[in-house]
Amino acid sequence: MSAAGLTLYVLHTDRNPEIAADCVAAARWASTHTCSVLLVTPPGKSADYNSCGADLLYENQAAVPAALVDFLFLDGLRHAIHAGVEFEQAVCARDDVAFLRPGVDDSVNDLFYAERCDLIGVADRYYYGEQFMRVGAHLSRWRVPHEIWDRPPVVHTAQSAVFAMTYKLAREMFHRRLLMPPGFEQWPVSVGAYLTWVCQLLMLQPYMRGSMDRPHAPFYVNDGWGGAYNTPPYLLHPNVLVYWSLRRVAGYSEADSRAWCKSLRQVNA
Repeated sequence: MSAAGLTLYVLHTDRNPEIAADCVAAARWASTHTCSVLLVTPPGKSADYNSCGADLLYENQAAVPAALVDFLFLDGLRHAIHAGVEFEQAVCARDDVAFLRPGVDDSVNDLFYAERCDLIGVADRYYYGEQFMRVGAHLSRWRVPHEIWDRPPVVHTAQSAVFAMTYKLAREMFHRRLLMPPGFEQWPVSVGAYLTWVCQLLMLQPYMRGSMDRPHAPFYVNDGWGGAYNTPPYLLHPNVLVYWSLRRVAGYSEADSRAWCKSLRQVNA
């Protein structure tokens, strides 16, 4: 077993197989140790992605609302654990992510130990705390212990486009049937809020590494608030390893940004 342990990358896509293959290749390149890649595909389309290079394909069957699409990460983790996939940490990322340099697995592993946490995310710019008391019925139905909390368990919640979790948290959620709980499609706030609150309520520790408006290496996660575009990745600090979103790069199309990232991988192969 490697020093950084086994890393599982969970990616989900509903776009063409070429984009998925590029994302899978980038995840492998970003790891300096043993890794596996699981790709969650749209219903009825898994055969289209057979040549993408993923170790495991999982065809999602649930009807997932667009606002809650990142529940697909949790569904993928559920499938991975059920299938006996070995991992110590999972990195979840949408298909418009960019891995800018190798060492993502080491960096995430170091943060888990340094911060003594089980969930690493980037703080969302939106505050969901005032809605915590409105989700009690959902948490009660799913048997998440929340009754002693009369305020949000944590102030900041993760943006779910990119996050990492330990096997410990994934396993706990799996055994409690919280990765895809019944009626998840009725969850009224973000997937990141769900994940962060559940982590804390299970007496595990979430950790926010910077925020969408104040990024902190190794993550740069920004959805282009107010229609703005993001700083191009080549202008960021060299310690930034994970960049989202390639769809919002100032002055570049997604195709141009992907081509630049691919050239990085070729030069640093």
